[in-house]
Amino acid sequence: MKLARRSMLLSEVEEEWDAQIRKVREAGIAPTHLDGHKHVHMLPGLFEVAVKLAKRHAIGGIRVSHESSPLRTALAAGEQRNARKVIKQGVQARAIKMLARDAREQASSMGLATTDYFCGIAQTGELTREGVEKLLRGLPEGTTELMCHPGFLDGDLVNSETRLQQSRAREVEILTDKALRNLVAEQGIRLIDYGFLSQGA
Repeated sequence: MKLARRSMLLSEVEEEWDAQIRKVREAGIAPTHLDGHKHVHMLPGLFEVAVKLAKRHAIGGIRVSHESSPLRTALAAGEQRNARKVIKQGVQARAIKMLARDAREQASSMGLATTDYFCGIAQTGELTREGVEKLLRGLPEGTTELMCHPGFLDGDLVNSETRLQQSRAREVEILTDKALRNLVAEQGIRLIDYGFLSQGA
């Protein structure tokens, strides 16, 4: 009975996600990759659904939210505004990694592109300029996704329920900082997106 119920729930998730992808496509947007809010697509069973839908809709990439511990440590540089929040989110990042250990291999076996490294969960809402600088200076070879939440503090955002409000404006300042942009060039870092990544998958 439990197996039947689980199968039914997964089919409902697949139906809903399929509808969301179709709606995006009907709006004239061509998705470059799939991911889920708060990394829900990484949960057991749901990652397989996401992979299946990516193949069905010819979407070339999928986010694997396996936060790299060394990169998480680098991002922790600088004055933390809420150390307790960073620790809590770091625990969540490790739990996500444990739940879908072989996600990158699953994606690769299906011909879907992923980044080699991923970071940013623990620093959600707490990103610092110093942390980004340390990250850029120590990037490993390969591709790294930095998850972040930049945005402008307009009326829509202020009236939304997200806790990420002031932090979004700070992240815009960090990510457009001239010195950091120069550092990207000095380090020979190439900024790409999933569209570029999936061309080589």
